[in-house]
Amino acid sequence: MKLLSKANRYYLLLATPVFLTAGLVFYFMIQAAIREEISEILDFEIEKKIEELRAQDIPLENTAEVEFEIKQVETYQDTRTFQDTVLWDHYRGQWIPYRQITVYETFEGQPFQLTFRESLIESDKLLLAVTVSLVLLFMLMVLALLLVNYFQVRKLWAGFYENIQLLRSYELDKPQAVKETKSDIQEFQELNAAIRKMTDKIRGDYLRLKEFTENASHEIQTPLAVIKSNLDLLQEEIQQEEAARIVTKISQGLHRISKINQSLLLLSKIENRQFKHLEKII
Repeated sequence: MKLLSKANRYYLLLATPVFLTAGLVFYFMIQAAIREEISEILDFEIEKKIEELRAQDIPLENTAEVEFEIKQVETYQDTRTFQDTVLWDHYRGQWIPYRQITVYETFEGQPFQLTFRESLIESDKLLLAVTVSLVLLFMLMVLALLLVNYFQVRKLWAGFYENIQLLRSYELDKPQAVKETKSDIQEFQELNAAIRKMTDKIRGDYLRLKEFTENASHEIQTPLAVIKSNLDLLQEEIQQEEAARIVTKISQGLHRISKINQSLLLLSKIENRQFKHLEKII
């Protein structure tokens, strides 16, 4: 996984619970504010309705309308209650949410219970619009965060990717040193210094190993050649069959040692990538 993808994953994991929590808090705050506003409207409307009823000369009767309900009760209670409820709407064929206030008043010496209701359909529509807006806002903010992070990371980590490209193109058999990437970020400056120190050490070790291999091969091959040459001369002068056989075995052993030395030298050159022209064997 790339660094940018990893960073975006962490941002999403961090942003999602934060925005979700903030969205829920904001949603319930809006809901509470709407309920409070409706409660104030109901309080005003019920007082207005009570004044209208007191101004009437006709006796009160029990009524059960959707928005206003009055009924005579046996005892008076000094309470004022707000609550949410639902009523079946025959016209719409569905349950409608309401916010209602219930108070008790005395008319002509008789206690009555008065209930005034306000539909919550509009407020629910408002909450739905707020919820949709919050979701869209969250998606836009996350998208903006990812875009900003994308361009910011590419810009900030440009020096890092340049260093990777330089290391990929670095070759030990070439004399030029690794070029440092310019950056005003302290961590990248330290990385450049570490890369320069590391490549200088690796190249120095490579050159010393190469020189040692070449010298060791030369120093070993020379005495082997001298010994083999003298054994060849000695083999021509020896007349006894047993001695000639022993000299022949010694010569064969020296020849194998010489072959092993040449093979080790070849393997060393292969490991050090001293062959520039490479072909793929099928």
